[in-house]
Amino acid sequence: MLENPSVDVLVPPLPPGEQSKSNRGFNHPYIAALLCPCKYHAKFQADPKRMARKMKDGTLKVDNNSLPFFCYDHALFDDNNGWKSLFRNVTLIRAARAILVGESKAMNGLDHPSHAPRKSNARNNGIKKIDEGFIAMICCQVRFALSSVEVWGPVDLDFHYDVFHNDILSIFEDDRVKGGYWAESILKWWNIQLFGYYPTDLDEDHDQDSDAESGTEKDFLGRAHDRHIAILRAAREGAESGSGGDGGAAAA
Repeated sequence: MLENPSVDVLVPPLPPGEQSKSNRGFNHPYIAALLCPCKYHAKFQADPKRMARKMKDGTLKVDNNSLPFFCYDHALFDDNNGWKSLFRNVTLIRAARAILVGESKAMNGLDHPSHAPRKSNARNNGIKKIDEGFIAMICCQVRFALSSVEVWGPVDLDFHYDVFHNDILSIFEDDRVKGGYWAESILKWWNIQLFGYYPTDLDEDHDQDSDAESGTEKDFLGRAHDRHIAILRAAREGAESGSGGDGGAAAA
């Protein structure tokens, strides 16, 4: 979950092999920042201890009105345009690689030699590309792994995993109604991160606290959607006119 685990140090550290998850979730400052709903990101950055405490004790509800911050790339995150960083967090990619191609490649990259005695799950199961359903599943897996909840269940206080999963699918569906430029771009990026290439046959059809804020993730993303899509479309049209032929979708 660290941006650069070979250099960065988790403070406080989680003991290797620790079975209990009691030190995770909002009990850990770094993990709390990842679980923090996106709409509270700025307030969390300003006073992380206070916000983590309020989320832990339930004073501030952590529900499904805003995606957890781990769904966004930290370096690219923009309060005014969530689209360019959405689902680009390295933690999600590492979790996906661990499942599909093994832990060594998850931490060290696809070029890292694997000494595993068996083929990867991706190869064993003929998985050559992923879609938004896989991304939604990974997000649920990561959210549970980061939480302090010991046993998997569909509900974590005010947070519902089925709603989380369906909300992610809806984000892709809503974008496709408007042309699908962002959806195509993010799926291309994920497939390159996981397999090193982009399949050419990818389907393109595809009691209120003072800190509490109204609005949902759709409100946050909706404000910047048209502007972000215009950027993607302009880049795509520029690439096509420059090549003189049918170009592929520009990556965000």
